[in-house]
Amino acid sequence: GCLEVQVHQSFVWYRRGDFEKGLELTHDGLQKAAELKRDDLAGRIKVTMGLCLFRLEKLPEAEKLLSESAEILEQLQKNYDLASVLNNLSLVLNARGKSEEAQRTQQRALELWREQNAASPLAHILNNIGWNLHLMGQHESALAIYGEALEWAKRGGNTRLEVAIYNGQSEIFVDLGDYETAYTLADSALQKSEQ
Repeated sequence: GCLEVQVHQSFVWYRRGDFEKGLELTHDGLQKAAELKRDDLAGRIKVTMGLCLFRLEKLPEAEKLLSESAEILEQLQKNYDLASVLNNLSLVLNARGKSEEAQRTQQRALELWREQNAASPLAHILNNIGWNLHLMGQHESALAIYGEALEWAKRGGNTRLEVAIYNGQSEIFVDLGDYETAYTLADSALQKSEQ
């Protein structure tokens, strides 16, 4: 009871942007979870700790905690949560310059979310994959992935993500020198954001 509330509170502080406060609450919670032998809660706490540390740019520590959380969630067979952690871990790995490991991690998360048929998470990770492909200059592949991401975002009713995807597509066409298509996509993003 009480520990679960504390775990939730730490995540709320993370979402509010007070990463130090989120970390403070997680340290106490992690010790209590260990005492109670609650691996499920320890996994959730390590996720919040990893996310806070990522935002504080303490990347090695963030990677370690998110990796540990992924191991716990895999053992508990909590595949939806595991996919979420792997997605976040891939962002940390990218930030650390570990592109190939990040791609493998993203692919694993993508597989898990495809098994769950989870519309918004699929749209989110496909958007991230599209962005990475764009950064690597693989424009055609990025556009194909963005197209699939957009379909999933629409299925999930995630308007905010649709805007991000349209903007990502638009940036590719800017890079390709097709400003008319880039403008059309940017306009689609604007229209969607006004809904």
